Amino acid sequence: MYDEEPDVYKKYDYYGLFSDIQTMTNGEEVIGFTATFTTNSPYAWTETKTVTYSATTHDTTTLTIQVRTSEPNSPIYPIITIVPNIDADLDDGHRVPITIANDVDGKELNLRLHKLRTIIDSQKAMVYGTNGMFTFDDIGIEDVGEIYWPKLYNGANDISITGQADITISFREPRKVGAY
Repeated sequence: MYDEEPDVYKKYDYYGLFSDIQTMTNGEEVIGFTATFTTNSPYAWTETKTVTYSATTHDTTTLTIQVRTSEPNSPIYPIITIVPNIDADLDDGHRVPITIANDVDGKELNLRLHKLRTIIDSQKAMVYGTNGMFTFDDIGIEDVGEIYWPKLYNGANDISITGQADITISFREPRKVGAY
């Protein structure tokens, strides 16, 4: 029908709750149901977008992440997965130093990680790994007031990364109905 699929046909996800669930029956046999679905936001979400980076040296690299959102004044809070390299140089505390900065807002997250998979959920302000939640001390944060939860903004985001690790940044963009 179309050479290229128009935006209106792209897959978007909606999040919310089902309520007022009623079964439809034919005698004693359930043949269907009706329900009310209430979304938890005024927009849908794109499929997850993922940017990966792998560093074997402690040099700084800048990645450009392009964000296209229909909420240009609201930041997007990504999920960042960090796996320090096995051969990474350790600091004095026997940890791998990692820095993630967004040049758009001029802020950075400084971590000192054990050689464990670390997941940072910026929206929920949580840090965890395979075996559960990490304390701020586990990731080298001494002053909780100093923590920066990385954000992405509409347009180009230059993300500077320093440290020896495999890093994955995942996020979804909000889409208002008819915006794109």
